[in-house]
Amino acid sequence: MSTAADHDRAAAPAAPPLPPPRGPAPAEATRERLLQATHELLTERGGGNVSVSEICERANANVAMVKYCFGNKDGLMLALITRITDSFRTEFEHLAEQKLDWREKLARHLRAVVRNYMRYPYINRLLMDQLRQADEHANRMVSDSFVVPMAEFHRTLLTEAEQSGAVHRHIDPVLFFFSVVGMCEFVFTAQPWLTYGFGAALDDDLVERYADHVSELVLASIGTPSGDGNRSTE
Repeated sequence: MSTAADHDRAAAPAAPPLPPPRGPAPAEATRERLLQATHELLTERGGGNVSVSEICERANANVAMVKYCFGNKDGLMLALITRITDSFRTEFEHLAEQKLDWREKLARHLRAVVRNYMRYPYINRLLMDQLRQADEHANRMVSDSFVVPMAEFHRTLLTEAEQSGAVHRHIDPVLFFFSVVGMCEFVFTAQPWLTYGFGAALDDDLVERYADHVSELVLASIGTPSGDGNRSTE
């Protein structure tokens, strides 16, 4: 007999594999199974709450292994967050090294940020929970993994834009960071508004159109045309 959980699992999109760790792979295979199981359950539920027992059942691990590997459930969630944000950091660090002008780098970056929220539909909820509940150490970990390097990437691109003469006013990189992140993520946070207010589905086509929209709007707002609007596959 099928259960409601079986139905939800069948209806939900399959969770992609987690990105590999930024540093050397952890030695404990159980740690990786717990992270992947948490990722799968959160993807299936769109960020809904999952219990330690559910995670361990999916990972085929003893409940005590959560404490052994992560300290507690909060530690597990922090490890999952930083695994994902480290992968975001790797993406824009790679982009920073490309021989592209600042317009193209920024356009690709903005589209990638939108797509990443689609790839990990629960990440914004986890980040908001982290901001409200975590201690200083945990918040510093997330900031060092994601906020600080992304803000520096933005600062570099804005400096290049000013030096090129394409932008004739100073753009505060702190305000720019919050504007960009807010634009990229809000459609995911407010998905019920999209569904019930506009009768639209948050599908791949809408995400691609929204990624283009954010890119073009940001580039236009800082005083430069968006070029030909070619999409990036990154």
